[in-house]
Amino acid sequence: MKKISILLIVLTSILFAQSMFAQFSGGDGTVGTPYQITNADQLDSIRYFLSSHFILNNDISLITYQSGAGWAPINSFTGNLNGNGKKITDLKINSSSAYMGLFGNGTAGATISNLGLDNINIVTTGGFNGGLIATATGTVVVQKVWKYF
Repeated sequence: MKKISILLIVLTSILFAQSMFAQFSGGDGTVGTPYQITNADQLDSIRYFLSSHFILNNDISLITYQSGAGWAPINSFTGNLNGNGKKITDLKINSSSAYMGLFGNGTAGATISNLGLDNINIVTTGGFNGGLIATATGTVVVQKVWKYF
């Protein structure tokens, strides 16, 4: 009976680890092997790994996140997002709340670099909004981020 319990714990741990990594196209979230993002759902999954490292491997369209209120900002991000020269397009937020952006409230200690933004539409009656970051509660390093016109 004890051997069966241990086996179940091991199998459950393996399945959990596999499902955790299945959220991204590769990587383990470390500096040397960042999580690889290739689609909008993977970009959205950043919110579950807020202090990890990420790299975009494709341009990402958020067109599938435009219905209703649109994109829900990623709050309290403290990790690293390397845009890898790619761009995020079609960001739409329609809300009466404040702190709206790709990254919302509480972003601190984060680094966001090498990233383009295009077709951003934020409609809100609340304050403290921005296309990339709504507000930062500490130092945020933003390098080589551009807006397409």
